Amino acid sequence: MAHEMQADLVKDIAGLVGEYREDSAAFVKFGLKCGIALNKLPIAAGIMHSPKHNDERFQIGDPAFRGKFPADKDAFYAVFDRFTSSAQFLAWDGHAPDAGNFDMVKGLSENYKWPTMMLEIICRKRGAPDEKKLRMFFIGFPGDTEAMEYAMKHKSVR
Repeated sequence: MAHEMQADLVKDIAGLVGEYREDSAAFVKFGLKCGIALNKLPIAAGIMHSPKHNDERFQIGDPAFRGKFPADKDAFYAVFDRFTSSAQFLAWDGHAPDAGNFDMVKGLSENYKWPTMMLEIICRKRGAPDEKKLRMFFIGFPGDTEAMEYAMKHKSVR
């Protein structure tokens, strides 16, 4: 299973989502599907924004965590900010180990030891000539050392 260090990319994604949160009108199009697992109970968002359509949905799997915030949206963004504030990230290349019933989140997080984020994003800012698209799965780590140890344990890093 190959992994690639992606701290800069995750910081760019966090910045882009932050821009949307501050001023959604700055985007001609903004679509986000995101699932974050800090433990067994995932937290997810689905956003589709355009000049004619705006739909935001949030799902919080952990009721105790959800209770700390006034709305699902606030809970999702708290988890998103927490995940993206990690120091290093590995991006999964999509190759699963040859195991019968591979549970991607449980397996890649090493039984929820490390937080994970699945993300699909498509957006275009006003005045930008092209859309940006990205679909990735990230594993978060407190630093380069932990990310390298994980990658070496799984015998790959780029």
